[in-house]
Amino acid sequence: MKYAGKRAQDSLHNRSNCPFDPRQSTQQKVTVLLTPDSRHNRSNSSFDPRQSTQQKSLYLTISQVSDGQWKGETAGGCGNHPNTHLNNPRYQVTLESSNNNNQLLLDLKGPKQYQVGLDIICVVVSDPSAPGAFTKKHSGAFRSGFVVMPLEDVPAGTYDIIPSTFLPNQEGPFFLTVKSSCPFKLAKLR
Repeated sequence: MKYAGKRAQDSLHNRSNCPFDPRQSTQQKVTVLLTPDSRHNRSNSSFDPRQSTQQKSLYLTISQVSDGQWKGETAGGCGNHPNTHLNNPRYQVTLESSNNNNQLLLDLKGPKQYQVGLDIICVVVSDPSAPGAFTKKHSGAFRSGFVVMPLEDVPAGTYDIIPSTFLPNQEGPFFLTVKSSCPFKLAKLR
């Protein structure tokens, strides 16, 4: 039985389209680049990791806030705490594009012991009838120390980003990274 298993394994790894062979003594490195379209198609049988590094990133403009912090009054917690939530730090991103199909990726990293999340609120949109227009969106369930919020088909306009911890009075630093498929300006409001 052991011999038949080994033959089956040899047969699997002798296929010319299989880039991995665990019998080799050297390690193999695979780089995978996920784009908003590829993350929904997880069963893509034509995926070739050798070609993934040839794809260009969808996000052309990147900006990072490396000095963000929740401290004192600005440690307002999530929307469940309406008296303090609006005290959280607030950043404003202006998408400088004539398109309504912009891609935006928000990435928040905070202390691992805190559950963190993001809100994005539309201030002004260039085309209110655009299919992707929204008033407010949330990153979903709060996660320990890290959350990513991809947004697709975002119309050009101005949006406020509010990073928060789940509970008020949780103080600590955070990093906020904003990536976009179009040029943008990022400013700290509070």
